[in-house]
Amino acid sequence: MSMEQEVEHRGGYTVVRARGEPSLGEFIAFLQRIGAESTGWPGDSVLFDLRGIGTLTSFTEHYAVG
Repeated sequence: MSMEQEVEHRGGYTVVRARGEPSLGEFIAFLQRIGAESTGWPGDSVLFDLRGIGTLTSFTEHYAVG
């Protein structure tokens, strides 16, 4: 997978920073993995910082991720 992630737990929520150039399939797999991992995280909220993602720029890709 051509992407990196950083997870930071803060008071009441978690920040996930993603960087790289994943394909749509790789990104969907990343979200599924984070979904499974996050069940053990403190707090109920997750903020995704996707500013470091250099791909997935089309409307169709945004729609698929949403």
